[in-house]
Amino acid sequence: MRHYIKYYTATAFAFLLLIVAAPAFAQFGGGSDQTYTAGGGTNTLVNPLNVGSLCSLLKEMLDVLLIFGVPIAVLFLTYSGFLFVKARGNPKELLRARKNFTYVILGIMLFLGAWTLGQIVASTINTLGAGSGSSGAGVCR
Repeated sequence: MRHYIKYYTATAFAFLLLIVAAPAFAQFGGGSDQTYTAGGGTNTLVNPLNVGSLCSLLKEMLDVLLIFGVPIAVLFLTYSGFLFVKARGNPKELLRARKNFTYVILGIMLFLGAWTLGQIVASTINTLGAGSGSSGAGVCR
């Protein structure tokens, strides 16, 4: 149990660190390179992520997770099917394979549900932002 607590604490810390650092990436807005003057010279600050807001950063992260998550989900589903074949009628092994399959399906449902919820939240923010005038239009693109 302690191992899981350490793992989830480290994961939560990494996610929190990402969320705290996100405004530094989005401080200039627009996601383009910015030029500033300091110390008598002109310098260019390059934004490698090309995101202009926290919302667009989260959208990009969800898209990357979807790109990597779907093939991984297919691999786990294939492994679950392999466990059924490997069981060969053994009740203990069939129970293990059935449990694995259930967890794989629940994981896929949670994964796609989180992505869907993110899309719904982004479209809701866009709808609310578009109704409040030109200053809030297109908050999450």
